[in-house]
Amino acid sequence: MEMKLPPFPQDMRPQASAAQFPTGTLVKIAAGDGEELENLSLMLAAMSISHVVDRSTASLLVAAEDVEQTLYHWQLYAEENTDWPLQPPDAVASHATTPPTILLMVLLALFYVHTGPWQETSPWFSQGAVDNRAITENNQWWRLITALTLHADSGHLIGNILVGGSIIHLLSKLTGYGVGWLLILGSAGFANWCNIALRSTQHLSVGFSTAVFAAIGLLSGIQEHSSRRFFFKVFIPIGAGLGLLAMLGLGGERTDLGAHLFGFICGLASGLAYRFSRMARWLHSTSFQHLAFALAVMLVLFSWLMARA
Repeated sequence: MEMKLPPFPQDMRPQASAAQFPTGTLVKIAAGDGEELENLSLMLAAMSISHVVDRSTASLLVAAEDVEQTLYHWQLYAEENTDWPLQPPDAVASHATTPPTILLMVLLALFYVHTGPWQETSPWFSQGAVDNRAITENNQWWRLITALTLHADSGHLIGNILVGGSIIHLLSKLTGYGVGWLLILGSAGFANWCNIALRSTQHLSVGFSTAVFAAIGLLSGIQEHSSRRFFFKVFIPIGAGLGLLAMLGLGGERTDLGAHLFGFICGLASGLAYRFSRMARWLHSTSFQHLAFALAVMLVLFSWLMARA
């Protein structure tokens, strides 16, 4: 129960000095509603100060010799609990606009029909896949983004569309479709870079699954602290995200565990940053959602223009 005491009476000390009353005389120290007096009574009981709650007059009385000690502890409590309890972060808004998730998943599938599965001779894969040497030695940064739109086979494509589409749709309802996609691309692109930054041997990878796990991390980070209990605030959202990572990202041929893990970690960090951002309300504006979505689309298109140049 929240301990809310009546405001400390700054003018009571001179009026209720122990010297003004004979020893043993009961002095009215506070008046207020029942809950406030009960809370003050709890505080005095914790300090082992005898007192009486008179419900008929809605007042609290202490012995004259205990007035100074009562006021002292009352003032300490008031000072120590200034601005307490802390206000929780603003609740994450839910956007009423239906995100264009299905349309974007269809476009991802159509792009796979055009590029086909992994082939070393395909210009789409030779120019668009994540290649640690091409990125670190030749500064071909666009591969971090273009690789997200390519798939090694139809199985990976279908899994990313079904699982990823559902998660991204939920994320977009919280952040707005524009901010959501921009965060996903940024987190997934950085995750791809983290996955190859320390590799000395050649590493090639493609797939939207890095973006899917970035979306899982984002969703986990944004939901952080949405519950009032500490366990649910901290462990449940992250635990759910790690559970999905374990189920979807740890096995199977051509599975890039590093990309999945870094996708989740980068997404989680971005989600926490978004959750506690002071600009969160401004980010929810419709005009900014349009701008963010346009930037996300332009990032993908520009990356492919750079790759095919």
